[in-house]
Amino acid sequence: MGRITLSFRKAVLVFILTLPAYGAVVEGVKLKDTITCGGVELPLVAAGLRGATIFNIRVYVLAMYAPTVVTSLTDPNIEKRPMCFEVHYLRDVEKKKVDEAWEFQFKESSEYSYPKLKDDIKALQKFFGEIKADKGIHLFELLENSTKVYETGVYKGEIPGKEFGKNFISVFYGKNPPTKELREALMKGKK
Repeated sequence: MGRITLSFRKAVLVFILTLPAYGAVVEGVKLKDTITCGGVELPLVAAGLRGATIFNIRVYVLAMYAPTVVTSLTDPNIEKRPMCFEVHYLRDVEKKKVDEAWEFQFKESSEYSYPKLKDDIKALQKFFGEIKADKGIHLFELLENSTKVYETGVYKGEIPGKEFGKNFISVFYGKNPPTKELREALMKGKK
């Protein structure tokens, strides 16, 4: 009987060790404790909800995986790469609205500009179609000289140059983020 109990204990331990570790749960979305980003294992450092406050609509959960928390656009940690942003959509969004949202957010929120920004936004828009909440997970892998984009684990494309990644971060950390609550959640870090 002692052997069965020991074997059972080992089986339970193996099962527990193979379960994914969750770093946080935001609006019912279980965020992994770490992910592989740019070939490096990075921890979840911050997460928050993007809501539309007028109607109390939950739009997406944004998770940031980085070497350390970034507290502002002037924080030197903002330059560390790789860094990943994972967007978990909580509602369906038609293609036209997805395109409009990216265009609007970069126009309203981005703190930087460069000659190819409009072309890079158009490239980003081509990576995505309609978003389905049950399958809508976008990952942005900010690397030293490019940004790679994935949709629910499928590679969609790459935007060369470091400028786009800098602009992408400023959308969430700049003066006019999608919501101030989301920016504050990112700046505070995971608690």
